[in-house]
Amino acid sequence: MRRPERKATIKSRALISEFLSLKESSLADQILDTKDSRAIYRIAVDNGMKSLWERATELVREHQTSPAEVRRVLGMSMRI
Repeated sequence: MRRPERKATIKSRALISEFLSLKESSLADQILDTKDSRAIYRIAVDNGMKSLWERATELVREHQTSPAEVRRVLGMSMRI
């Protein structure tokens, strides 16, 4: 059985990640005092962390990846 040809050619892989600097002790304390993971995530995003979806969207706009690849890797339930 032949494999279908790919329409988009991505030449390299890109790493996307979420990172939040905790230099401010008040932010670290706020996260440590929060039990709910969604609330922690919201705190992080509100304090400057770029979500995986934000970074993936940037890569799509820059033609570094495709929307289909983002959906394949991150799935559809990642948005909060």
